[in-house]
Amino acid sequence: GESYRLMLANLVNELGLQKHVCFVNKYLNDKELNDYLSLTDIYLSPYPNKDQAVSGTLAFALGAGKAIVSTSYAYASEVLTRGRGLLALEANSEQLARLISQIIAKPELKKSLEENAYQLGRTWSWSNIGRQYCSLFAMLEQPEQEVAQVNYARL
Repeated sequence: GESYRLMLANLVNELGLQKHVCFVNKYLNDKELNDYLSLTDIYLSPYPNKDQAVSGTLAFALGAGKAIVSTSYAYASEVLTRGRGLLALEANSEQLARLISQIIAKPELKKSLEENAYQLGRTWSWSNIGRQYCSLFAMLEQPEQEVAQVNYARL
Protein backbone atom coordinates (compact mmCIF):
# COMPACT_ATOMS: atom_id res chain seq x y z
CA GLY A 1 0.00 0.00 0.00
CA GLU A 2 0.86 3.62 0.43
CA SER A 3 3.14 3.09 3.43
CA TYR A 4 5.23 0.64 1.38
CA ARG A 5 5.52 3.12 -1.50
CA LEU A 6 6.58 5.87 0.92
CA MET A 7 9.19 3.56 2.46
CA LEU A 8 10.58 2.88 -1.03
CA ALA A 9 10.61 6.60 -1.86
CA ASN A 10 12.54 7.30 1.34
CA LEU A 11 15.00 4.53 0.49
CA VAL A 12 15.55 6.02 -2.98
CA ASN A 13 16.31 9.38 -1.32
CA GLU A 14 18.67 7.82 1.24
CA LEU A 15 20.60 6.05 -1.52
CA GLY A 16 20.72 9.14 -3.74
CA LEU A 17 18.91 7.44 -6.60
CA GLN A 18 16.37 10.18 -7.38
CA LYS A 19 17.75 10.65 -10.92
CA HIS A 20 17.32 6.92 -11.63
CA VAL A 21 14.00 6.03 -9.99
CA CYS A 22 10.60 7.48 -10.80
CA PHE A 23 7.42 6.47 -8.97
CA VAL A 24 4.20 6.65 -10.97
CA ASN A 25 1.51 6.75 -8.31
CA LYS A 26 -1.60 6.26 -10.43
CA TYR A 27 -3.52 3.58 -12.27
CA LEU A 28 -2.09 3.06 -15.76
CA ASN A 29 -4.42 2.40 -18.67
CA ASP A 30 -3.42 -0.25 -21.23
CA LYS A 31 -1.67 2.23 -23.53
CA GLU A 32 0.35 3.76 -20.70
CA LEU A 33 1.28 0.32 -19.40
CA ASN A 34 2.38 -0.77 -22.87
CA ASP A 35 4.42 2.44 -23.23
CA TYR A 36 6.28 1.67 -20.00
CA LEU A 37 6.74 -1.99 -20.92
CA SER A 38 8.20 -1.03 -24.30
CA LEU A 39 10.96 0.81 -22.39
CA THR A 40 11.63 -2.16 -20.10
CA ASP A 41 14.78 -4.22 -20.56
CA ILE A 42 14.06 -6.71 -17.75
CA TYR A 43 10.72 -7.02 -15.97
CA LEU A 44 11.01 -7.73 -12.24
CA SER A 45 8.14 -9.40 -10.37
CA PRO A 46 9.18 -9.56 -6.69
CA TYR A 47 6.05 -10.76 -4.86
CA PRO A 48 7.01 -11.96 -1.35
CA ASN A 49 3.89 -14.13 -0.91
CA LYS A 50 4.37 -17.59 -2.47
CA ASP A 51 0.56 -17.99 -2.67
CA GLN A 52 0.11 -15.00 -5.02
CA ALA A 53 -2.41 -16.45 -7.48
CA VAL A 54 -2.19 -13.93 -10.31
CA SER A 55 -0.32 -10.88 -11.55
CA GLY A 56 -1.84 -8.76 -14.29
CA THR A 57 1.42 -6.92 -14.90
CA LEU A 58 3.31 -10.20 -15.27
CA ALA A 59 0.77 -11.28 -17.90
CA PHE A 60 1.30 -7.96 -19.71
CA ALA A 61 5.09 -8.44 -19.56
CA LEU A 62 4.74 -11.91 -21.11
CA GLY A 63 2.53 -10.46 -23.84
CA ALA A 64 5.12 -7.76 -24.50
CA GLY A 65 7.84 -10.41 -24.81
CA LYS A 66 10.02 -9.16 -21.98
CA ALA A 67 12.85 -10.92 -20.18
CA ILE A 68 11.38 -11.65 -16.74
CA VAL A 69 12.93 -12.24 -13.32
CA SER A 70 10.57 -13.19 -10.51
CA THR A 71 10.28 -14.59 -7.05
CA SER A 72 8.75 -18.07 -7.18
CA TYR A 73 5.15 -17.33 -6.22
CA ALA A 74 2.37 -19.62 -7.48
CA TYR A 75 1.44 -17.79 -10.69
CA ALA A 76 5.02 -17.02 -11.73
CA SER A 77 6.09 -20.62 -11.07
CA GLU A 78 3.33 -21.78 -13.40
CA VAL A 79 3.80 -19.38 -16.33
CA LEU A 80 7.57 -18.89 -16.30
CA THR A 81 8.40 -22.52 -17.10
CA ARG A 82 9.97 -23.58 -20.42
CA GLY A 83 12.47 -20.75 -20.49
CA ARG A 84 9.93 -17.93 -20.27
CA GLY A 85 11.60 -16.32 -17.26
CA LEU A 86 14.01 -16.83 -14.39
CA LEU A 87 12.77 -17.67 -10.89
CA ALA A 88 14.64 -16.81 -7.71
CA LEU A 89 14.76 -19.75 -5.33
CA GLU A 90 14.70 -17.35 -2.40
CA ALA A 91 12.68 -14.13 -2.26
CA ASN A 92 15.64 -11.85 -1.55
CA SER A 93 17.44 -9.05 -3.34
CA GLU A 94 20.70 -11.00 -3.72
CA GLN A 95 19.00 -13.79 -5.70
CA LEU A 96 17.08 -11.32 -7.85
CA ALA A 97 20.24 -9.29 -8.54
CA ARG A 98 22.15 -12.46 -9.51
CA LEU A 99 19.46 -13.42 -12.04
CA ILE A 100 19.29 -9.89 -13.46
CA SER A 101 23.09 -9.91 -13.82
CA GLN A 102 22.91 -13.23 -15.72
CA ILE A 103 20.54 -11.70 -18.25
CA ILE A 104 22.69 -8.59 -18.65
CA ALA A 105 25.84 -10.70 -19.11
CA LYS A 106 24.26 -13.07 -21.65
CA PRO A 107 22.43 -11.28 -24.49
CA GLU A 108 21.50 -14.66 -26.02
CA LEU A 109 19.73 -15.61 -22.76
CA LYS A 110 17.79 -12.34 -22.82
CA LYS A 111 16.74 -12.94 -26.44
CA SER A 112 15.64 -16.50 -25.67
CA LEU A 113 13.61 -15.42 -22.62
CA GLU A 114 11.93 -12.68 -24.66
CA GLU A 115 11.01 -15.04 -27.50
CA ASN A 116 9.65 -17.70 -25.15
CA ALA A 117 7.66 -15.15 -23.13
CA TYR A 118 6.15 -13.68 -26.29
CA GLN A 119 5.15 -17.11 -27.62
CA LEU A 120 2.96 -17.70 -24.56
CA GLY A 121 1.83 -14.10 -24.16
CA ARG A 122 0.51 -13.79 -27.70
CA THR A 123 -1.87 -16.72 -27.09
CA TRP A 124 -3.52 -14.49 -24.47
CA SER A 125 -4.28 -11.60 -26.83
CA TRP A 126 -7.92 -10.59 -27.09
CA SER A 127 -7.98 -11.49 -30.79
CA ASN A 128 -6.78 -15.04 -30.00
CA ILE A 129 -9.22 -15.38 -27.11
CA GLY A 130 -12.00 -14.18 -29.43
CA ARG A 131 -11.06 -16.80 -32.05
CA GLN A 132 -11.10 -19.52 -29.38
CA TYR A 133 -14.59 -18.46 -28.27
CA CYS A 134 -15.81 -18.40 -31.89
CA SER A 135 -14.47 -21.93 -32.41
CA LEU A 136 -16.15 -23.11 -29.22
CA PHE A 137 -19.48 -21.51 -30.17
CA ALA A 138 -19.29 -23.01 -33.67
CA MET A 139 -18.67 -26.44 -32.18
CA LEU A 140 -21.58 -26.08 -29.74
CA GLU A 141 -23.83 -24.90 -32.54
CA GLN A 142 -23.44 -28.18 -34.47
CA PRO A 143 -26.51 -30.42 -34.35
CA GLU A 144 -26.19 -33.34 -32.01
CA GLN A 145 -25.20 -36.60 -33.64
CA GLU A 146 -27.55 -39.49 -33.11
CA VAL A 147 -26.04 -42.06 -30.81
CA ALA A 148 -26.40 -45.67 -31.88
CA GLN A 149 -28.69 -47.67 -29.65
CA VAL A 150 -26.95 -50.45 -27.78
CA ASN A 151 -28.71 -53.75 -27.31
CA TYR A 152 -27.56 -54.59 -23.80
CA ALA A 153 -29.21 -58.02 -23.96
CA ARG A 154 -26.65 -59.11 -26.54
CA LEU A 155 -23.65 -58.14 -24.37
